[in-house]
Amino acid sequence: MSSLVHLEQLDVSHNQLSKLPVSLGAIRSLRKLNLDHNQLTELPPGMKGLQELTAGYNKISTVAKFTQCLNLERFDLRNNFIPEFPVILPGTKVKEVFLGGNRITTIPGDRLVPLVALVTLDLRDNKILCVPDQISSVNSLERLDLTNNDITSLPHVMGKLSNLKLLSLDGNPMKSIRRDIIK
Repeated sequence: MSSLVHLEQLDVSHNQLSKLPVSLGAIRSLRKLNLDHNQLTELPPGMKGLQELTAGYNKISTVAKFTQCLNLERFDLRNNFIPEFPVILPGTKVKEVFLGGNRITTIPGDRLVPLVALVTLDLRDNKILCVPDQISSVNSLERLDLTNNDITSLPHVMGKLSNLKLLSLDGNPMKSIRRDIIK
């Protein structure tokens, strides 16, 4: 595949793929990659120029650091078997992250800090117990979906998310919302 030097978009969704060729990561011109609805367990390395990755409805359980994908703006890994929030390195341009329907239980605060351009964070239908204080460092956040998790309370710093337009918390065992969050 590495000879496809001008390929910008690749859609191999709705197949039965269980592996991808390593050479896929060598296609520097690739901007959009759709891997939805396959049988994949991991993502290919590389993909330096990738801007949009869609790989929902697979069997992915590990996500390597997006070390090479500094241009990545959107990634959608909904409905996989991912147990933890992935590491996204500083310098990336990620604006949209969709990780709903996985097996995430915690959001390590240090993994939120580099997400300075993040606008949408969808973590619905996981097993998240709490939201870390570092959520307040994501000043650009406009949409936060935490529907159907195991969250019992929110940190007071949530009130500092001045750009937040949508906060979805339905289906959590919360008994109250702190007053300083909704001032």
